[in-house]
Amino acid sequence: MDLADIRQAIDGIDTTLLKSFVERMDIATEVAKSKIEMGKAVFDPARERSKLNNLASLCIRCVQDCSKKYRSLP
Repeated sequence: MDLADIRQAIDGIDTTLLKSFVERMDIATEVAKSKIEMGKAVFDPARERSKLNNLASLCIRCVQDCSKKYRSLP
């Protein structure tokens, strides 16, 4: 792959990430509507903290894995 192809691949991934984020927000909206219908609070601090901690752990592992890969480049 030449540089233009690589950049095009990155652009495609960026588009996929954004579409996934929008899809996630749409689903989160459905969760909020469901909670409202059940008379529950929309914001759950404990769940929010748990989700953020899990995501942070995944990100750290991903960064560590990428770092190892990049260190081995010539």
